[in-house]
Amino acid sequence: MRKTGLMMVLAGVLAGILLAGLAGGARAEERQILRCRVLAHDFMAELTRTIQDAIHDGGPAGAVAVCRRAVPELEARYSLPPGIEVKLTALQCWDPHNLPDGWEKKGLENFLERRQQGAILAGLEYSEPVVLEGKRAFRYLRALPTGSLCLKCHGERLAPKVKKALRRYYFGSGGSGCRLAELRGGISITLYP
Repeated sequence: MRKTGLMMVLAGVLAGILLAGLAGGARAEERQILRCRVLAHDFMAELTRTIQDAIHDGGPAGAVAVCRRAVPELEARYSLPPGIEVKLTALQCWDPHNLPDGWEKKGLENFLERRQQGAILAGLEYSEPVVLEGKRAFRYLRALPTGSLCLKCHGERLAPKVKKALRRYYFGSGGSGCRLAELRGGISITLYP
């Protein structure tokens, strides 16, 4: 009887230690998600201001060139701190640099499935701890729905000057034909410990 009671106490202690460890891992993942949310917010806020200024200064046609330069510059700057990689991506990608890798494609397709089930794209996230090239990492993808600002340069009804600028700077479909609130793409963040 005493042996059974002792075994139950030990099993309870072991379960407590295991649950505490799992909770610690969950808290670490929550911290990583919060960090990614801040990075994604700051990146998109800066990109939005840059595009708004470009539209104000040179109209939508001028903003196309600014956006084409600004995205890689922002990706590089936000990826400067050691252990962080930031990139914009999309299923219908107009810049080969931003083509989605397998994990990003899976996340973007997840957003489309959730959208079909009634979810609102704004705020949708996809994340998980992964191993990349033998290193532990945390990957995060935030959905980017098409906003009214996007439509000025990437919508269905565009001025000839905007269409010409898109053909000059983008491959494939030329970067037009987007509709309000559809999935524009995602901001992908990889954190290495």
